[in-house]
This record gives sequence, C-alpha cells and structure tokens, in this order.
Amino acid sequence: MLPVLLSGLTLLCLRWQDTRWPAVTVAVFAGMVCVAVVCARCLSQVQMTRRAAVSLTAAVTVLAALGTLAVAPGTIDGFSFWVSGNTGIVIAAVYFLRGPVPRPYDPCA
Repeated sequence: MLPVLLSGLTLLCLRWQDTRWPAVTVAVFAGMVCVAVVCARCLSQVQMTRRAAVSLTAAVTVLAALGTLAVAPGTIDGFSFWVSGNTGIVIAAVYFLRGPVPRPYDPCA
C-alpha cells in the first residue's frame, strides 16, 4: 500500500496547481492515508467485519468524490488520478477480505 500512497502523493504534488480547494485536497489525502491504515490492519489480521467493510467503502467513496471535486474543471488532471490509486487499494482490500457481495437468496432460481 505504501508505494501506491507515495505515487498518489507524487501525483498530487505534481498537479498541485490544478486544485481549486487546497485544504480539501490535503484533507482528502490525509483521509485516504487513514483509510489505508485501517485496511492494512484488517489485512494483517486477515479479517474484516461487515460493518468495517461498509464503513471503509462509504468513506473511500466520499473521499474520492471530494477529491474529484477539489480539482479545478478543465485542468490536465480533470479526473484527479491521485485519488484513483488510493481508492483502488481500499476496494481491493475490502474485496479480498469480504469477497464479492453475495446475491440474495432466490428460491425460484
């Protein structure tokens, strides 16, 4: 996870001039680091509760939305690629530990 976080930080520093809300951008990256730490702890224990999985997924969704909105429209980094790698590691950790979302039981199937 550390290389992905460092590459995200590098991209953020390179695209700093494209941000319209620098404070939000810093808060989003700090939030991504906190979420990555929680994911790393869950991976080291090879367990994650359903509540933690839902919370992490919701947190990373909100952080990705805020990170994308913090980038000024019409800039080179319009999709805020510094957010995507960090988001990917969290989703991968949740998927690895919790598996895919189970389908509801359908007696007709």
